[in-house]
Amino acid sequence: MPDEKDENLEFRKIQSLGKSSYVISLPKDWVEKNRIKRGDKLAVYKHPDGTLEVSYVNQKASLWGVIPEVNEVIIDDLNKDELEAVIIGNYLMGYDNFKLITRREYLNSSQRKIITNTLNALTGFQIVSESQKVIEIKNLFEQSNFDVKETAKRLGLLISFMLKDLIQALKEKNLDAIDDIIKQDEEIDSLYLLMRRLLIIGSRNVVAAKKIGIEDNALCVTWSVILKKIETIADYVVRISKIAKTIFSREVEIPEEIFLLFLNIGESVAKTSEKVFLSYFEKDAQERLVTQDDLTGFTNLKNSFTQKVIECNVDKRLLISLESICFYFEEIANYCFDYARDLIHYRLYFR
Repeated sequence: MPDEKDENLEFRKIQSLGKSSYVISLPKDWVEKNRIKRGDKLAVYKHPDGTLEVSYVNQKASLWGVIPEVNEVIIDDLNKDELEAVIIGNYLMGYDNFKLITRREYLNSSQRKIITNTLNALTGFQIVSESQKVIEIKNLFEQSNFDVKETAKRLGLLISFMLKDLIQALKEKNLDAIDDIIKQDEEIDSLYLLMRRLLIIGSRNVVAAKKIGIEDNALCVTWSVILKKIETIADYVVRISKIAKTIFSREVEIPEEIFLLFLNIGESVAKTSEKVFLSYFEKDAQERLVTQDDLTGFTNLKNSFTQKVIECNVDKRLLISLESICFYFEEIANYCFDYARDLIHYRLYFR
């Protein structure tokens, strides 16, 4: 119960309305601040402790926060990166409908290509109308079925599978398999952007937060950090894949002893990631998650690799490529360690 001296706390009497209903008046300043009018909806959430939580629901935003119905953006002076950023920014900030407009004679083919390519990564967003000067984009997807914890689990499993596939592709020096791994990142990026959108909306709206499984919408920030770590790991897997593709495409000869040590480093990281992501929120996960000893073991492998490379006097160009891959493997191990720690903290403090 809030402090009775709290200026935000008011007491109001329940009144009867007819034979079967009871009503309570709403604070006038709250109604005016939220621009609530006759016929608008309020969400009433029943907590297990018997308390009720009342939230305003903007009908046009369909429970996803108070935002304008349509956002219009002039795109004439935007370069490729800026145009992509505008589209993704509208998506993340919760707009369900926005228009991209030119003041020139028409939208050119280059702009249209950037727009369609960017929309491919945004779940549910499609062009619904188009003219020479205007492209209208709408959200056609129901997003309330996503649970942030289950989505984090799925993302983690996808990363774990990517790493397993990567190690196998490195062993076989399989360029086609490496290409497939790079393409897998598109699914992860799309899912990550969707969850960022829902978390941003949830941070503004308690009803939206509850729809994705977050009881306290202040935790939307915590989950954003956790999911960002998963997405960053995927980016490192892609970087490793691209460097490996370059090495194998040049058909550079890697000394057998160095190649085996190199694979051992990758396998160590793959096992670490599997240990983390398959232990997702289990009761005994603290004992099974990655520890400092795991990181020490990885560091020892990396040091052995570096020493062997020096002894073998490897070609400088190859050396830089292999060292870059090892650096990214090390970053993945560190992010797995941070992720594991986040899960433990979440269980301890936000049960």
